Amino acid sequence: MRITKKGYAKVNLCLNVGAKTKDGFHELDSLVVTVDLYDKVTLVKRRDKKITLHLSGTNKDYAYSCVPQKDNTYRAVEAYMQKYNTNGADIYLQKNIPLSSGMGGSSACASATLLAMEELYKMDADLVELANALGSDTAYLLKGGWARLRGRGDSVEYLPLKNKLEFAVIYSEGGVNTAECFKLYDSALESVKLKANVEGLIESLNGEELLYSECKNALEPYACEINPNVKRVLEFANSLSPKAVFMTGSGASVVMLFDYGGLSHWAVEKARQAGFEADILRTYLPK
Repeated sequence: MRITKKGYAKVNLCLNVGAKTKDGFHELDSLVVTVDLYDKVTLVKRRDKKITLHLSGTNKDYAYSCVPQKDNTYRAVEAYMQKYNTNGADIYLQKNIPLSSGMGGSSACASATLLAMEELYKMDADLVELANALGSDTAYLLKGGWARLRGRGDSVEYLPLKNKLEFAVIYSEGGVNTAECFKLYDSALESVKLKANVEGLIESLNGEELLYSECKNALEPYACEINPNVKRVLEFANSLSPKAVFMTGSGASVVMLFDYGGLSHWAVEKARQAGFEADILRTYLPK
């Protein structure tokens, strides 16, 4: 039996970072939406307890750097097997979401894998419990769409929004060490920390115009400090005068919003001419 699922990437329109909790993590508050960039996961049911992983896709670097046992598709199959005592699976992963892009690639793969395992083995599994153990965005990406994420990203409030946006995205070279990014954030003065009006941004999606000024990311200055390429991309993106420009996740992709699609396509073409990897992405809303 063979099951194929798509794991969609996400964009954080805003990201607030709160105080560190007793377990060493930070309280987050973010507005997110899935976009039409995805990894594809195909699972083939096995008659034994083995797991195999086969890689393809546009992200060629991943095939060379991947350690199967650390890959989130492998870990998701393993977690499902251990919890529900099932057989294994052959995994065929088509990896398209750029690594360290802040777009939830590993979480997208894990969520797609859990959904596929449930369809293969039909154990009436608690996929949310498994997902939360695999990564902060994984439970949200079991469904996707518009949502407000809080806590460690494991508190998911799906929003009944139908808004469709078009994003011009530039992928910065190199990633951002998330732990180091939060460490720099913690050492900064409270007076200089960015804070978005999440409620206002959500409310504006029910109105006539998005509150572009609240599309901001509290980790952005520190990601720029860790990876100068992020700063370089942000400066270039700002030179194109978008309505909003912001980093997604903990880096390193930079997102631009414009009034209309023609400007988005113009911005992506300008970015490519300047030597950046860039693309147009659109909101993906589950049916």
